[in-house]
Amino acid sequence: ARAAGDERQESWALYKLAAGAAWGPVPVAEGIARCEELIAHAGAHRIVEARGLLALATLTGMEGHFDDARRMAARGRAILEDVGFKVLTAAYSSSSGYVERLAGDADASERELRVGYGILEQMGEKGYLSTIAAELAQALYELGRYDESERFTHVSEELGPLDDLATQVEWRGTRAKVLARRGDFERAIALADEAVALASDTDYLNLQGDILMDLAEVLSLGGRLDEAASRSREALEIYERKGNVVSAGRVRAMLED
Repeated sequence: ARAAGDERQESWALYKLAAGAAWGPVPVAEGIARCEELIAHAGAHRIVEARGLLALATLTGMEGHFDDARRMAARGRAILEDVGFKVLTAAYSSSSGYVERLAGDADASERELRVGYGILEQMGEKGYLSTIAAELAQALYELGRYDESERFTHVSEELGPLDDLATQVEWRGTRAKVLARRGDFERAIALADEAVALASDTDYLNLQGDILMDLAEVLSLGGRLDEAASRSREALEIYERKGNVVSAGRVRAMLED
């Protein structure tokens, strides 16, 4: 793109490099260095600066530096809003919601996601909406609002494209846990197994770890503790490979219990 003088394509490629640092297999420390470099050299590419900040917020949250992560996410979304990217501004409530989830504040995670969901729903946008619906379902589950959580899994299922694997995995994982809470273990385990298989086709390490922990919770609720521990150890290895210190620490604590 640079060789061709195509600034629009250059900007989009840099944007994707930042996104890949946050969600792909790049270890956290390497991802932080990449995002800091992208931000430093973004120049007139304000969307690159914004995406770099949002990716950096996600990675910083994985290290447990939540106040710094919140400030970065707020700055990134402010830039998107300033340049008029209303859809992306709303969509990246997802980053703020994830940071709050890592921080263990499900109430704050729900608030962040509700803002983005409301804007996207009002605009009639459905691509990002399906993903935020799945993430909102997760936050509601963590708050113990299981009926409402299940409702948002159905919204996500109805809107989510079949090739949007993150969305397809996330709504299945949350609905599986709701079903397990109701004692429907056969359906819950089948749905969670299906989600694990979908996630295994990606290199989205946090997604793989998260769905393994969803399956572990389903198995634990069904009394299959040895299997739950085994799946949790798989998730731990994945989180450690990513460098997600917060998620790895929670799994270790659970395994000790």
